[in-house]
Amino acid sequence: MVVFEAGKTSFSAFAPDIPGCFGLGDTLEETRERYLEAAAAHLAWMASDHDLMPQPVTTTFDFAREPENEATYYVVEWLPIPMPVEAGYAISA
Repeated sequence: MVVFEAGKTSFSAFAPDIPGCFGLGDTLEETRERYLEAAAAHLAWMASDHDLMPQPVTTTFDFAREPENEATYYVVEWLPIPMPVEAGYAISA
């Protein structure tokens, strides 16, 4: 699950199940693309370090956040984020 936050002039994105990974953009589509690139790079880096992969456990019902101001709103989407396969370190779907 990826949460997109719309601000006055831009969007940001994060997935509660992938801590430390964010995306920013001028439009929702640009932010979606940038987040998917960031998530792929983040997970590949984790796999290359043989870190445990985060498990998707957050649901839309788990995520509740009030907008910080009237110009902010949230969009929640389920996006297919491919898990990396590194030499000797395969992740099953």
